[in-house]
This record gives sequence, C-alpha cells and structure tokens, in this order.
Amino acid sequence: MQVEELLGESQETTHLTYQSRVRAYRLEGRRDEALEVAYEILRQLPKGHRCWSLVGEASWLLRERKQYGEALELLARYLTDRSSAGPVPDPLLPERARVLAAMGDKNGAEQTLKAFLATPYAADGSSSPATDAWLMLGFLREERGDAAGAIEAWKHAHQGHHDVFFAGR
Repeated sequence: MQVEELLGESQETTHLTYQSRVRAYRLEGRRDEALEVAYEILRQLPKGHRCWSLVGEASWLLRERKQYGEALELLARYLTDRSSAGPVPDPLLPERARVLAAMGDKNGAEQTLKAFLATPYAADGSSSPATDAWLMLGFLREERGDAAGAIEAWKHAHQGHHDVFFAGR
C-alpha cells in the first residue's frame, strides 16, 4: 500500500510526502533512492504543478553528484512549464544560481540571483528562497572582493526575517 493511500492524501499534497521521503533518503546517504523517488513523483504530477521544493531537492542531489547539466535541464524544464502559465517569479531561481556557481559561472549565478530578487515575490525578503538568494549574493560579492556589497546583501537577508524572529521582544 502506498503512503499517500494510508494518509488519505490528495494529488495536491502527495508531493509533500514524497519530498519528505527524498530528504530522509538524502540524510541517510541513500542519494540514488532519493533521486529515484523525486523523479518518480515529478513524472506523475500534472504539468504546471507548483512542486518547486521537490524540483529543488532533485536539483540539489544532481548538484552533489556534479551532474550540473542534468540539474540545469531539470530546472529549465520546470521553469518553461511555469512560464507557459504566465509570468510567475520562480523560487527555483536560487537553486539555478547554486548550480551555476558550482559550475564556476559566478557571474551567471549573480545575475540569476539579481533577477530573482527584483521580482515582487522576493521583494519583502521574508520567503526562504529570498533569504537564501540574499545570502548567496553576499557570498558571491565577498568572493569577488566587494565587501560593502556583501554586507549590504547580508543585511537584506537578515531584515527579511528579523520581524518574524524578534517580534514582541
């Protein structure tokens, strides 16, 4: 019997159960199984489904294996599916930047992060992808010797969650 049947999950939430399995396999060092499960559910989901976190997990696994081309293809395929439904800022762009940075394309990574951070989705900085993007942008700037730009980016990352973490204190 499938886990989603036991839990009575709908198609809309099944990917969350699978994402938990993928993460559990990855943490256990069972990366091949993690990637297999991720691909299995991604094949089953309807086109345009908003399962960005599962796509991100699969890309992370591919990046760890240094399969950068396959990771970029997966991200591009999903970004294309999303863009056909209209302009939607995609929280997968920070993962695309991670892949580009791992490949040595630091300029491409920085441009991808800037494009993502310019979207309304990332504007307030309170989403996890936005915080990740600001942190990565800071590290890229620091690496190329722009200390002031790095500090500015890190302040943005901190500001996005400051109210959430310190409200009422």
